[in-house]
Amino acid sequence: MSYEDIRAIRDFLYNLISIRTVSGEESAGIKFLVRVFSELGISEIATQFVTEDSLNLIINATKSPDLAIIAHIDTIPPLVPARILDEYTVAGTGAVDDKGSIAAIYYIFYKNFELPSNVSIAIVSNEENTGSGCLKYLESYHPKRALVLEPTDLRLSLSSTGFVEILFTISGVKRHPDFFVLVDNYEEKEDPVRRAIRLLNDLSIELQKIKAKFSITYISAGDKDLRFTTPDSCRLVVNIPIQPGFTVSEVLKIIKHISMKHKVHYEVLDLSDPHTMNDSTFLQILKKSYKEVFRKDPEIFVLPSWTDATTLMEKGVPAAIFGPGKPEIAHTVFEKVDVRDIIQAGKYLMALLDYIRK
Repeated sequence: MSYEDIRAIRDFLYNLISIRTVSGEESAGIKFLVRVFSELGISEIATQFVTEDSLNLIINATKSPDLAIIAHIDTIPPLVPARILDEYTVAGTGAVDDKGSIAAIYYIFYKNFELPSNVSIAIVSNEENTGSGCLKYLESYHPKRALVLEPTDLRLSLSSTGFVEILFTISGVKRHPDFFVLVDNYEEKEDPVRRAIRLLNDLSIELQKIKAKFSITYISAGDKDLRFTTPDSCRLVVNIPIQPGFTVSEVLKIIKHISMKHKVHYEVLDLSDPHTMNDSTFLQILKKSYKEVFRKDPEIFVLPSWTDATTLMEKGVPAAIFGPGKPEIAHTVFEKVDVRDIIQAGKYLMALLDYIRK
């Protein structure tokens, strides 16, 4: 692994992270990639309209490729800027999710690798928000198999969790913050915050039956400028990952039961069933390529997050997941990626594509 290669990938990634590509605002980043890939001599580059400021980029836009390599360029709203921490490490929002994977794609062309004619590469928009970029790609193209590039710490994922995202609204009654104690059963009937705590406790117990847990992504109650009454409502959003082997419907039954028990309103914000890839031929190719590059069998795990692989599987396309970067630091101020891992990921892509070429 030469220092020249490390510096080239590091500088490319830093420049890419420096471009704002929040979901729905990716066109500047796509245009940057078109220019960079064109300078590397790639001629088969197409763009695809997604929304007003969102584009997909497709290299070798074959209608039905034997394999599609898919990554996404969009990020969450930036938490930290692009930074080069040392000669090997690039940090910033998007470093892990998912621009490090795009850098692995860049590496294969930087090394003058010839893309097989039966393989397409799609860099899509809007994965973090609606998933519309991948859906738009699938409107016109129908790959037989796909490798979705997401941070897996160079492990191989054949399945990922589904999820249900729920908004609970617990209604109460405003009371004087001193004299609420004079109201019978205030804590049980009128205090939305304590009712929310009891609801969450019961939810945790019920979800254990299907080996599920939840995170709280939003909570609000009262008004900091109106401290003279107790709140009359509490709103909270919970996200419930669903392991393979269980379904959205099982979670929704629990949600309905809990909501009726606690007399609260709920709204389903988003949902998706888990997926598992069962294409044994594809798996063998993935494993052989991995052993060729890493000199060991791949660690196969369940990725605890939704990705475009779920969309592909729902459309009948067998999809696996692989990429550089630690997934647990995605969407945090700690996002950073080791360029050496990006180069290893790029080498894996080249080995895999050589098998597909055969």
